[in-house]
Amino acid sequence: MNVGRKLMLIVIASVALVTIPSAGAIYYYTKHKVLAGEAATLVAETKILAVPHTQKLADAGKSLQALSRILKKNFPCLLKLLMRMNLPSWYSRTKI
Repeated sequence: MNVGRKLMLIVIASVALVTIPSAGAIYYYTKHKVLAGEAATLVAETKILAVPHTQKLADAGKSLQALSRILKKNFPCLLKLLMRMNLPSWYSRTKI
């Protein structure tokens, strides 16, 4: 093998040994930064969309609890009847 070929092989090997790990490191660093930025953006958008509905849901929960108390107090036989009925499975998981 002549000197030119050996020198070319050394240069190619050196470049490959430096380029491949650095390209991998740059890829993973960039991927992490992009994903972190996207995650932060999505969290911010979700918070903006959820804020108006949070108060509505809290009010609805309070209203439903109050209604449940009224029904328990004033209509105990109605609740017993409802419990005996064949209700859907999702209804049996709710608190009355």
